[in-house]
Amino acid sequence: CLNNPIKYIDPTGLDSMCTGDGESRRCFEFTENGGWIAYDGEGNKIASSAEIEGKLQDGKYLEAILLIQKMLGINTDDAKILTDVTGTNFIKLEYEGTIIEIRAVESDSNIGGLTIQPRPGARVKIIIYVHRNMSASELFHRVGHEMIHAKNRISGKYWENVKEFGAPAANLLDEIEAYQWNLSQLCYINFPGAFENYFYQWWYHMYIFSNGEEPTETIW
Repeated sequence: CLNNPIKYIDPTGLDSMCTGDGESRRCFEFTENGGWIAYDGEGNKIASSAEIEGKLQDGKYLEAILLIQKMLGINTDDAKILTDVTGTNFIKLEYEGTIIEIRAVESDSNIGGLTIQPRPGARVKIIIYVHRNMSASELFHRVGHEMIHAKNRISGKYWENVKEFGAPAANLLDEIEAYQWNLSQLCYINFPGAFENYFYQWWYHMYIFSNGEEPTETIW
């Protein structure tokens, strides 16, 4: 697993797992009901799956997404929930000097989200598809997946790939990396069907990048 997560049994007898170092270190304590509690590297509680799912059930999607951002190590101290000219609420936060806008769209779609940056240096706009019965674990993976796309655009990695390989290939490479991230996180935040979906999507995009065409058969 990514960053070599360490699993141990804490004094309460509940399973826990940690990943990352320094400010990016996160620990997850697994509760008896199948949920989890996330802590930072100093042992401060960030959020629990029950808390996030409560916000989802109440339709407070952006508040739930902000908690996930904290779990991902994103500084949300100056993040704001604003309203645009259409009356739609969105999160505005700054990451590495670039403004990111995040909107939540209520949908049962299997599509996790969409990340757009029209040109290098422009603000990044993210859409996360959510619904009230979504698990906190699934939301974690959807937000984290889109943040990989956002980070690659902000760092310039995506735009370098566009220049070298063209936009279609750059998009494939971006998806491959994002699904690799999803797979790496399943060590400690998982949900039914996640591995099969993420591994297939990783294989599917890798196949197209390597062969220049869609696969005619599935791997399952």
